[in-house]
Amino acid sequence: MSSYYGIGIMSGASLDGLDLCFAEFTGDSETDVWGYRIEHAVTVPYSKMMKEMLEAATSLSGFVSIYAVNFIQNNDLRPDFVASYGHSVFHQPDKGITFQLGEGEIISTYISNFQAKDVALGGQGAPLVPCGEKFLFQQTDICVNLCGIATVGCQGEKGFDVCPCNMVLNHLASAGHVLPDILEQLDKLDYYQQSGPKSLGFEWVSSNLLPILKINSYVLIMVFICIVQIVDTEDEIVEYKEALVYAFLGLRSLLNMENVFSSVTGSRMDSVSGSIHHGTVRHSRPSLQDRFNFMIRRKSLGVTELRIVKDK
Repeated sequence: MSSYYGIGIMSGASLDGLDLCFAEFTGDSETDVWGYRIEHAVTVPYSKMMKEMLEAATSLSGFVSIYAVNFIQNNDLRPDFVASYGHSVFHQPDKGITFQLGEGEIISTYISNFQAKDVALGGQGAPLVPCGEKFLFQQTDICVNLCGIATVGCQGEKGFDVCPCNMVLNHLASAGHVLPDILEQLDKLDYYQQSGPKSLGFEWVSSNLLPILKINSYVLIMVFICIVQIVDTEDEIVEYKEALVYAFLGLRSLLNMENVFSSVTGSRMDSVSGSIHHGTVRHSRPSLQDRFNFMIRRKSLGVTELRIVKDK
């Protein structure tokens, strides 16, 4: 049984921020049985300017490197590797095209670009999370991930993108407003005061939630009719699951173990995906003089480009 320490980094399609998760993985390549423990995790919200830069499909690596180094130094971490999903800019697997921002040469031993090989093998290049679900969440039959794109996975054997999720809901939510009376009633529900383990079913929703929200119950019946049990889990796992999984995918890449399954992506074969870059983590905190500034300029063709320059 060996222990590996890695950092997973996730920048979602919904542009809500950068998740960083430092975790310990225990297991070995012979039995392929794994456990994990999250030691530190944080979300760095994107500023309005950073969102505009990412929407312009420019660069992420400088931003990631700064916050990865800060995350390591602030928590006195000693990672064996860093793995990042990056930020998907183009994803058209039917044309054999996929591209993610976040180059790997800047940060430690770094694994990135998890989609490209699977797309080259004729797959969709996504979803990739089912591999982590298979080995890290063996007790769960089905995992539903409500991220930029909602995905569903079944023990690593089957999985697919369901529909747009937070990339749409975030825009809708930003246009809404809080209804204090309803919020107060919801906060008073006994369930929210209970500690885990706990679970919900349609009966609870029907008797407790519907009377407050006054929603047509038929809609919720159609949602919950196929659900046997919804199991509550630790908030940290929910918030940082994808970053945790990408750290695990990076570890499997380093160990030359398959981390993308053809049964999920539709590719010709299972594969070991991820580009590995070997480097060193900077041990000195970036000074004001070394801090990266992000600058946007317009090219003659009207394409916005992000340039990373050092303060003079």
